[in-house]
Amino acid sequence: MFKSQSKYKLFSYSILFEEIIGPFIDLISDFLSIDKENNWGIITTIDFSTINKPLAEKIENFKNSFLKFNKDLKERHNNNLTHELIERKEKLDNILQSLKIGGYSILSEYFFNEVFSSENLSKYGKSKIVLLDKINRYIITENDNISDIIIKILSKSQLVSKLITCTNKRENINFSKLTSFDNDNLYKSHINIEQLSILTCPVINLSYLKESFTKTPIESTDIWIYESFFEKYTLTDKYMSSKDIFILQSGDKILGINIGNICFIYESNPISLIKDEFLLDYYWGLLKNNIYRLPEQRNNSKSLIVNEFNEKVKEEDFTHLLSNLKKNLYIEDIEIPDKYKKYFEDSFKINELKHLAGYELYLPYVSCPESSLIGIYHTDKKPSETHYNLVHWISNHKETNKIYEFSKEEPTTKNKKKIHVLKPEISFYFRHKYFEDFFEEILKELKLQYVSNYKVGYKSNNKEAEFDFIIKTTRKIYVVELKTKLRNEEISKYEKKCKELIKEISPNHNNFEFLIIGALSDENCETYKYYIEEGEKKHPNYNIKRNDVFTIPYWFSFPIASSSKKLTCIAEPSFDRLKCIINEICV
Repeated sequence: MFKSQSKYKLFSYSILFEEIIGPFIDLISDFLSIDKENNWGIITTIDFSTINKPLAEKIENFKNSFLKFNKDLKERHNNNLTHELIERKEKLDNILQSLKIGGYSILSEYFFNEVFSSENLSKYGKSKIVLLDKINRYIITENDNISDIIIKILSKSQLVSKLITCTNKRENINFSKLTSFDNDNLYKSHINIEQLSILTCPVINLSYLKESFTKTPIESTDIWIYESFFEKYTLTDKYMSSKDIFILQSGDKILGINIGNICFIYESNPISLIKDEFLLDYYWGLLKNNIYRLPEQRNNSKSLIVNEFNEKVKEEDFTHLLSNLKKNLYIEDIEIPDKYKKYFEDSFKINELKHLAGYELYLPYVSCPESSLIGIYHTDKKPSETHYNLVHWISNHKETNKIYEFSKEEPTTKNKKKIHVLKPEISFYFRHKYFEDFFEEILKELKLQYVSNYKVGYKSNNKEAEFDFIIKTTRKIYVVELKTKLRNEEISKYEKKCKELIKEISPNHNNFEFLIIGALSDENCETYKYYIEEGEKKHPNYNIKRNDVFTIPYWFSFPIASSSKKLTCIAEPSFDRLKCIINEICV
């Protein structure tokens, strides 16, 4: 579909505990051993009675057998070994090797569970580790530096201190100084971390998966989940904590971990595991959780007056007034009602100034008589240009409806006409963000699922595209482009954008619909006259002039070229009316 921007990764991991603790065990064993004969490394060093009682009993039996062997050996003249004693010695050596191997295995597992306890993971791994699978030795994480996290957990666990508490005791010997070795450097070379894949979808609802797998039950202590992960990762079926935990497998392949109604997936792209009837919900989950969203920076802060303006535009008579805006900026020849005056400034405009072709100046209408308003100085005048650097000076006239325009010593008197310009912060907001916020309020009131300002990268051609809103209903996904004023050229441009999107998402485009919506409309929309007339038959209150609204409200559709889909075009300034349209369309 789109290029994945997922930050979730699957790692395999192993901790070489024997290499970490082996040198300490050998050192402690040397101190604890009375002579070389009973210097048995881990068997001498560790008291297994509190770690693994069956092993502790085997060690005790071994020690008794060894003592008896030594006693029998000493009773022989010159310690000569008989055939029977040789066999007993070989058997004891084999038992000792087996106990050492078993001892390191059990001690490593003991320390593994101590180090990766829920307390340690919650304290040092939260927000970075999503899932830790202790059975299969997998980690799902949001962080690339997983080695640093594991090292931190090991270091904070004070492994050497734990080792010392497990040792057999001997008077006058204190091993506490060994704890000074317990730091990051001790562990760095004894951790194996391998990134296996980037996960498109780290977790999914169990109901979405095809039932072509086996489930093997495991204990709740065999995994660790960062529970707060589900506060930011949205699932259709809310995660319900459960003690029913299973490993999911297909043949010999481990697919993931099932906990209650959800599954953590170890597949990089699990699309082949998803039931066809849940594909739409699956893709929506990826969109909702920003798996496809390209990183970008947005400033959504608004001033107090902009927030007030946002509330007022829900009023029908205010939207009627705003439909009279020229250039989405000013109103002329209409008196602004008192309750809306705070959003406008009385101004006048000047255009067609020499050396400023293509620019309009907006200046305050009321100011001190015969005072200067603005001066314009050309700082990078080219040698070929003959005009003065001081290009213009504009001043008030003694009559309030006139100005002086200086481009030389003698001014020209010009008339000025009052217009009502949106205040600066509102004027920029109105052009760039107003209609998006207006539309979002409608979606919130209708309780529709949506994402906004969603920028993606296409797999097919490395292009990028941004969509103002993507709306999800039970059966459809609606891709919406918003314009403050709907124009012919904007419709044509969006049609091309839709064609590229359809090509990118095929063959999954059947459940997609496309809308372009404006608050106001331009006269050049009449280019689509045939479809406008067809739309008038379906929507009698649209595609014709409406009282109190300066621009024409539209609602029509036309086929998107080279596809089976249509593009629906809407222009509606009224909050309540547009809300009704969206409620009717998005079902």
